[in-house]
Amino acid sequence: MALPAPATPTQPADDGLEVPATLVPLSPETRSVEASGAPLVLPAAFGRKGQWVVMGSSNYFNISNATLNNSSASFLDLGFALGVDYFIIDNVSLGIDAEAGYGDHKGYGAATLDETTFTTVSGGVRLSGNVPLGTRLSWYPRLTLSLGSSHSDTKTLSTFGGAPAPPPSSESSVGPATSLYAPLLVHPAPHFVVGFGPRLTHDFSVTRGGAYDGTQTTRLSAELVVGGWWGGAAAPSAAPGPAGTAIAPSAQQAGEHVFGEEGQLVLTAATTASISSRSDSGSRFSRSDVNLGPSFDYFFTRDVSIGLDAFIGYTSGRERDSSGATTHFSSTSTGVAPRLGGNLALTACLSLWLRGEIGYGTVNESQTSNDGTNEHSRTRSWLKIDLPLLLHPSSHFFVGLGPFVFHELSDRDQYSQENDATALGASLLLGGWFGVADAPGK
Repeated sequence: MALPAPATPTQPADDGLEVPATLVPLSPETRSVEASGAPLVLPAAFGRKGQWVVMGSSNYFNISNATLNNSSASFLDLGFALGVDYFIIDNVSLGIDAEAGYGDHKGYGAATLDETTFTTVSGGVRLSGNVPLGTRLSWYPRLTLSLGSSHSDTKTLSTFGGAPAPPPSSESSVGPATSLYAPLLVHPAPHFVVGFGPRLTHDFSVTRGGAYDGTQTTRLSAELVVGGWWGGAAAPSAAPGPAGTAIAPSAQQAGEHVFGEEGQLVLTAATTASISSRSDSGSRFSRSDVNLGPSFDYFFTRDVSIGLDAFIGYTSGRERDSSGATTHFSSTSTGVAPRLGGNLALTACLSLWLRGEIGYGTVNESQTSNDGTNEHSRTRSWLKIDLPLLLHPSSHFFVGLGPFVFHELSDRDQYSQENDATALGASLLLGGWFGVADAPGK
């Protein structure tokens, strides 16, 4: 589609992917070019020196506690990850990764109820290179080198069918790891990216203790990523306008759009698409996962959105249980959850986005070992409400944090037994938007 020409040099049209007037990036990111005898404002390309990049695959924050009404199982999780990249020169970036987590899980095995507590800490540096492949496409390989430490303790709380209780066990590891991720990025709007590509991760640390003593883990996958960027040096100026001067950044501010306007389509890092295979060096553990989970929202009128969460996932593999016996496992899950949202602008760069969803899904699980088989088929319905506070550091991209409540209205297995889960917590929401009307000020 051809870019519209402005009516006058002082009131330029944009490129159809508007930067909100109240959310102009902290540094100039536009350049003036001449089309049909008049200057046009174009956004700076991804990869320019001085840009900051945040990807959903490297960032999360989660605090949650889940309990079940008719079960001894419970799940407490605390964790965060921070990954930020900075382009030191055009198309070359350096980044950092930091991650920490704690968990206390009580769950059922084939013939046991086990409790596992674990802690993880890691940090590292990353080198990335951007290869432009067009105005809306680029390749962004990223190599991360990190050092991590993990420790877990497992004990059996009870057994079933006369199975003997295994002794408590502990696992720990300390050492380096490397990850190479090479997504192909699509740039649907300024400052917003969506990508997909292969990832190879290898942990050079050796596990000590427990069922996997003396092993290292390797993971091969292909994953979807959602992210965004802001900042950056000004792009080189092209031909000046008829008045003989380039367009100032402030000229972009007239008639542009903000988050929550009618016609915007929003994608977040909750959108998933991946296939992965994980194994350890002793071949005593293997796991394969396939997941597809579109998650999107659409503002059908100002500040009111409708959305959909949907997912289908399959997992299978083998592992060692707390006694060291081999356990074969598999699970299939499906679900769909329509939702309704309302956005409230607080300042030029802050807003609250209340969303509520109601969903329905199925889960089929199987665990088999020498001690027996544990199979469950469940149907679920749930209600979830979240209220993130969104920060808009640049146009078409946001990062949010806020509380959520999740409650299963029903979770019934094949024996008509109910085990409804309730979870309270807070989580990170990262995403972007596009699809507003082309005409400025509309």
